[in-house]
Amino acid sequence: MRKAKVDVKKLLKIPCCFEESMTPEYLIDALKLCVYPHPLALRRMAERGRLVKCPRAVKDTSDLGLEPGEKVTVKHFEGGKFLSWQSPFGRHMQNIKGSPSMVVHMNLIRAARAALPAAVRARHRPNPDNYIDPRLVPISEARRLGFAFLSSAIEQLVPQYCAVMSSLSGHALQPEQVLFTVNEIELAWDVHSPEGASLAARRFEDAWNRWLGEGRHVFEVARLERGRADGMLKAVGRKGEILKMYAKDRQFLRFEAQLTKGAAKRLAGARLDPRDIAAFRDQLNNVAARVFPEILSIQREAGERPSGSLVALLVAALTGKHAPRILDPLLTNGSVKIFTPDSSGRDVLERLRDHGVAQIGRRKGEWVLTPAYAHVPDALRRVDKITTAGVAS
Repeated sequence: MRKAKVDVKKLLKIPCCFEESMTPEYLIDALKLCVYPHPLALRRMAERGRLVKCPRAVKDTSDLGLEPGEKVTVKHFEGGKFLSWQSPFGRHMQNIKGSPSMVVHMNLIRAARAALPAAVRARHRPNPDNYIDPRLVPISEARRLGFAFLSSAIEQLVPQYCAVMSSLSGHALQPEQVLFTVNEIELAWDVHSPEGASLAARRFEDAWNRWLGEGRHVFEVARLERGRADGMLKAVGRKGEILKMYAKDRQFLRFEAQLTKGAAKRLAGARLDPRDIAAFRDQLNNVAARVFPEILSIQREAGERPSGSLVALLVAALTGKHAPRILDPLLTNGSVKIFTPDSSGRDVLERLRDHGVAQIGRRKGEWVLTPAYAHVPDALRRVDKITTAGVAS
């Protein structure tokens, strides 16, 4: 019986991972929350002059008027000189040279995951710890937990910041004089990719470069990058904004927008103010409505113009000099043999197994293509353009 002709274009076509309905289904990953005094209070503080306490004398959070127990260190960065300490909210960076602002580095996905029931947390892989499986936790619930953490943090940061300012400058700052803004924020969309997230990310690469490499976008793109180790796709803006796509976990593909204060303000139409959580959520929805269409356009581009050889897609997550030697016979004949458990190339086969491409065969030392990929050798014979030469590239 004659075999049915394989539709290679269909093989190369990416699945529709992202949908327009997902636009408001983002989670906040990293967030740099800035706490600073009202301009009138800042003017009075400036009139007082220098800090009343030597930064080098601050060794513990108790020296800042806070609960004792956390070590405080002095750190120097290009942007200034800071006192740094850890709290349940994240890493605090109190500016002690120039502006008296304090920036708290927090992660709302990590906080939301920590708030999940223990049984649900146990069903997640331990690393990375800043993703939430949407099959186990509805996005709406993950968002609720993240915003609840942020609301609680802001409520407690107000008196803490007043205490720090009193300790460092001798100025009695009132709670109503404490203001908040966002210096940097990451909005993340995760989709389940059962075939393997690294493979899915590789399928987007050419379309990602074509789409973001030309034309007008959510910000002006300065350069495109691809991580050598993790395969992360990046579009870096001229003012520090970044769009990313990468495998967050073996089966979760992430699209992420990392936005500076200026970019977020421009996209939201106003300065981001997280004190009113409902209004803050509306602001972020406006930002998401401007950002998310980028990945939808990239996905359409990838669907219309499939890219890369089938072999290159299969080895998207693989690195190392043994990949070509293993893949040549495996994808040409459907099987390959390795003779000892520690044979070179076994790691390649194990990663192919993780992606559902290869499995252990019946004979000793034999690995074969899984039923889902058993048609690949026939497809390679039929189409001259798809060859194992794609591996070396």
